[in-house]
Amino acid sequence: MARICVIDDKDLLRESVAEPLTPEDHKVTAYGNPLEALEAIKSQPFEVVVSDLKMPGLDGIGLLRELRAAGCEIPVILMTAYGTVPTAVEAMKLGAFDYIQKPFEPEQVCILVDRAVAHGQMKVENEALRRSLTDYQDNRVLVGSADAMKQIRDTISRMASSNATVLIQ
Repeated sequence: MARICVIDDKDLLRESVAEPLTPEDHKVTAYGNPLEALEAIKSQPFEVVVSDLKMPGLDGIGLLRELRAAGCEIPVILMTAYGTVPTAVEAMKLGAFDYIQKPFEPEQVCILVDRAVAHGQMKVENEALRRSLTDYQDNRVLVGSADAMKQIRDTISRMASSNATVLIQ
């Protein structure tokens, strides 16, 4: 189950996006006001944002810019009935996960959201693995819990403040 944020200023379109996602066991929160949604996204954990491109107050590109400026790397899917190539290119340059043209089939949204959720999970796992690998490469982690390994860790701790060259065998 993923938490999905749907943003569209038109009630019918919000419902048409949220409705097929709910049976997929996603928890969907829908907003008609993009500024209200932006505050919610910054304060709540969402796995994916699905937003209309053209909205009063803050459009989808502006929302994407605000999220990235705040350091929020959540996957964002933009929807529009007025798609142009330059707009799509700008959205992708800003880090949009995908860009979908209206009208679309409900299954298309479900597939895109599932892909975005999987992508977000892979990014989190990748970052955790990268941190763990960095720890090993920097020799900050010694593997083992035997008494001999505990003695080596103690020796390293005692010698860490010394300027002496130490060889541990």
